[in-house]
Amino acid sequence: MPETAPYIVAVREGSAFICAGVLIKSNWVLTTAQCINDKSQADLSILAGSHRLLTNKNLLLISDIVKHTEYNTASGAHNLALLKLAEPVTLSSRINIIPLNDTLVQRTLSTTDCRTSIASLADGDICALIQPGQAACTKDEGGPLLWYTM
Repeated sequence: MPETAPYIVAVREGSAFICAGVLIKSNWVLTTAQCINDKSQADLSILAGSHRLLTNKNLLLISDIVKHTEYNTASGAHNLALLKLAEPVTLSSRINIIPLNDTLVQRTLSTTDCRTSIASLADGDICALIQPGQAACTKDEGGPLLWYTM
């Protein structure tokens, strides 16, 4: 649904969608280090303002990649990366910055409780509760953890 989450972007390698990201500033995208590992800014582009992944509209070039210095490919710890856009995007109802605050609205488990299900959970990871039958989709990594109320 267009304009529902105008801060979610698609990270692309060539014409292929590889993961999601979140626009945190008009020229910065937050995603996972796993998504962009072993890739250069020339390999990647950002699709913003469209819920159709097969379009080439609003493709944004990347001028820099900043991976968390302590990212560990084996454990997945510190799985964060920033992508600097070559030029800031023009914000609109279809492209906007995610509102960040100090409150995580999604229900979460403590690290101790979560480790009963996921033994490899790293310190600092968030373990969110979901309804039975719900799960993240393939290539959703890098997207935000959201709570919608209707």
